[in-house]
Amino acid sequence: MNARIDPITISVINHALAAYAEEMTINLARTAHSTIVYEVQDFCTAILDAQGRLVAQPPSGLPIFVGDLDAAIGDGLALFGAGGFEPGDVVITNHTGTCGQHLNNMVVYTPAFHDGKLIGFPATRAHWTDVGGRLAGGFLTDAVSSFEEGIQVRSVKLYKRGQPDEELFRILRHNIRQPEASFGDLRAQIAACTLGERRLQELYSRYGPATVDSAIQIGWDQTERIVRDRLRRFPRGVYSAESFLDDDWGGLVPGTLLILGGLGLLA
Repeated sequence: MNARIDPITISVINHALAAYAEEMTINLARTAHSTIVYEVQDFCTAILDAQGRLVAQPPSGLPIFVGDLDAAIGDGLALFGAGGFEPGDVVITNHTGTCGQHLNNMVVYTPAFHDGKLIGFPATRAHWTDVGGRLAGGFLTDAVSSFEEGIQVRSVKLYKRGQPDEELFRILRHNIRQPEASFGDLRAQIAACTLGERRLQELYSRYGPATVDSAIQIGWDQTERIVRDRLRRFPRGVYSAESFLDDDWGGLVPGTLLILGGLGLLA
């Protein structure tokens, strides 16, 4: 343990970060426009650090949504660079090649700054009711390509320094069947992220960057020790499982090669 930080401060900081993510969740659910977001709560919120590493998530939220937020933000960092973000930026992405999810799951995140330095990214992912594509809603059981689901957006800034890019909004509007509902959810996601920004800034102002960053690192170290301890409790041996695809193969183009658990199947 870092001798410069007492255990109580470490606990307060890490619990505060989780509380901020939960507050983002409550705010998003309260202000979203679509039933699948505010009622079904098909979304997640999280806080990541300036390198795109997960810092905190709320007790609720879909693990599969949180699991690859680092990839979404990592793609933005690769494209823009750590110095390519400014206060007021809003980044959006649903790129399948980056996140590996269906296109309706739209990631929205913003950069948070303290004394001019990038300190993290509050992030959200929410299921938009439609993103265009061949069928309304984007659920195509016979699709052979993600391009059939709708429009793909890869790490673009919808807002730059607080100013909306009206041309990007126009592209989205004319590729979505119910743009007002999706844009309402978008505004809720942005509001949740800006709330996360304010809370992060308050935390860094109160404790200072060195203390907060050290507490986060200690929290990661503690988590790793807990996980490794749990894994050591599993008996040594070889574990296996099997499953099946609920499909009649009718949607596959002849000659398509599938890789299932290392086994290649030629359709």
